[in-house]
Amino acid sequence: YYYCNLKLTGWRFNDGGHNNQPDPGEVVSLIVTYTNSPGWRNATNVRATLGVLGTDVTIIKGTATFPDIPGGARGNCSADSFVFQIGPDAPPERIRFFLTVSAQPDPAYPDTNFFAQSGSPKVLIVDDDAGQNYERYYTAACDSNRILYDLYSIQSSGSPSAETLQHYSVVIWFTGDARTNTLTAADQASLTSYLNNGGKLIISGQNIAYELSSSSFLADYLKCQFVADSTGKPYLPGISGDPLTRGDTMVTAGGGGPNNARSSDAIRPLGEAVACARFRDYPDTTAVPMIRYAGNYRLVFFSVAFEAIDHSSRYLQRWTLIKRIFEWFGERLPGVEQEPPIVKANKPYALRITPNPFASRATVEFNAPVSGTVELRMYSLNGQLLNSVSRDVNFGEYVRLDVDARNLANGIYLFQLVTRDGVYAQKAAVLR
Repeated sequence: YYYCNLKLTGWRFNDGGHNNQPDPGEVVSLIVTYTNSPGWRNATNVRATLGVLGTDVTIIKGTATFPDIPGGARGNCSADSFVFQIGPDAPPERIRFFLTVSAQPDPAYPDTNFFAQSGSPKVLIVDDDAGQNYERYYTAACDSNRILYDLYSIQSSGSPSAETLQHYSVVIWFTGDARTNTLTAADQASLTSYLNNGGKLIISGQNIAYELSSSSFLADYLKCQFVADSTGKPYLPGISGDPLTRGDTMVTAGGGGPNNARSSDAIRPLGEAVACARFRDYPDTTAVPMIRYAGNYRLVFFSVAFEAIDHSSRYLQRWTLIKRIFEWFGERLPGVEQEPPIVKANKPYALRITPNPFASRATVEFNAPVSGTVELRMYSLNGQLLNSVSRDVNFGEYVRLDVDARNLANGIYLFQLVTRDGVYAQKAAVLR
């Protein structure tokens, strides 16, 4: 081997003895461990640089040094760690850390990354769908906005207590297809306490208003009255100027949902509650599928199945709705994550094959270890040469080659980069 092979094998945070997790408002040390694979060159002058994708994260010390790491050994940067700070108002999120290691000789694979949670979830998703598995549509909408959440199942844990709800800034509650026991007396009592204490509630259920039509909870806390059952209208045009729908149309049918919108209630807002959308071609224009209320608490009530909203880009999608609702709630969301720019180092490193395994096509990348002619060869494990290609390169030049494996059987294959100074090898798998 011409390189060392330093692999990230561990990391830990030092936040002053709190919970060993990076949280908003903290200055945190990051200590990482690299292991050098047995049989590779000893690594000396080991250093690493840190990059971070997170909201309000400031790198105070972005480089760290390590002791020499012989092949088969490991070392960490506890004597010279990274340091970063998270702003006190940063939202809970999963922060992405990027590391690039350098050493003598060069590491074969210098770049790696990992995630770590910052803060505790402020959102509780209450699964009240009696085992229908609709929670995945709510968690996916939150995941798309990088919102951290806890999931609570009424089927397995019973009705959540008021104390449980009070731990969260936002509660998302859905009842799925239930036509009876949509919100029990215990549910209503917990929600009443939560809302009286200034909570923020997103609630969805296509039979909640129908079942609670004579209940004071529907009028006093869900801020609406029941108008009609099973409207049969899947197209829900948003109201122009509304901060949630912004005139965009929702469709509770089609792809990306469970297609369970068979009993969509029509409701009418009461008091200071405001309609957000309407039913297309419904004769009563005062009957609506969605309302919002802002008083001593905040509420968004879908009298239709939120989970059934079509994911087509032609219409308003669930993840966009969740984003707008959280913004209207005044909740700060994590920033949009973007991949950092990839800078191709002007130095050689071993072959990189992506994806690996691959089904039909892959990309082979390397930085030329020499100037002159190099040859990339592909062998089967029994030594049969299957393909080769030659290139004239300059030292350090980034080279990218495509591999077509559509005619190859599943199995392991050996790639060799043959140069005047030596041979570099890597294995890859074809798997369909």
